[in-house]
Formats: sequence, C-alpha cells, structure tokens
Amino acid sequence: MSLILNSNKAPHVQHQLWDWFTREWGEFTPLKPEHTHIDVPSPLVALNESGQLMGGLAFTVAPKPQNSEPAIWINALFVDQPYRRKGIASKLITAAEMTAAKMQISELFTYTEFASLYEGNCWITLESEGGNYVLVKQIS
Repeated sequence: MSLILNSNKAPHVQHQLWDWFTREWGEFTPLKPEHTHIDVPSPLVALNESGQLMGGLAFTVAPKPQNSEPAIWINALFVDQPYRRKGIASKLITAAEMTAAKMQISELFTYTEFASLYEGNCWITLESEGGNYVLVKQIS
C-alpha cells in the first residue's frame, strides 16, 4: 500500500528526498517556483502505510526539445531500493500526469535512461542517444 502526496503535505520527508536525489545525481537544488514565470508543480512523494518515504518525483522548467519554449519536465524520479519493482515509480508518474492536468499543463517531458518505464505509461519517445531518451506525454 502506498500513498502519493504533494511534498508540501509531507514536509517531514522533504529533506530525506533531497538527500536521495543528491546521492543519486549529485548536486540537486529543489526548484523554487517563485523563481520562474511558469507555475511549476511541487515535488511528489510516495509514503508507505507507516508514513515512511518510499520514493519521490520532482519537476523543473527547461526548454522543449524541438524549440526554446519553456516546458515542465520531470527531472528526478527515485524509489528507494526496498520498494523498487512494486509499481511505485509508475504511480508517481501517473500522479505527476494528474497534477499537470489539474494545473492545465498540456504536456510533460522527461530525460531518462528508463524509457520503458515511461512508455508503459503511454509516453512517446522523441529522441534517443547513448542509452538516454527524451520522452513526452500529452496531457488531456
């Protein structure tokens, strides 16, 4: 059983999530939405029934691959080792899509080496190079 929440509703796990992101990818600075002219969704967290952090997802603003227009990207998706291969990452991606829809964001992008995870959620690959992929999801 898992619960996916906006990280603002689970402030007790935010620091741990940033630590995981930093450990996985190096320097990670949470985007401060007030520093951009685009409304950026808050990070999402996955908690177990005891309220412990299982994983999380964060967004950023970056140019679209086909032009320089700014867009919302999933820039971090991490699930702690004991919770992997249990559908948590897919639930976080689905929650990101639902969050984007509520905010009237028409498309989401991601850059990842795990294209099949996103393709399983109906994302479309736009580019691939060296084992990394740029994918997009049209949000209705």
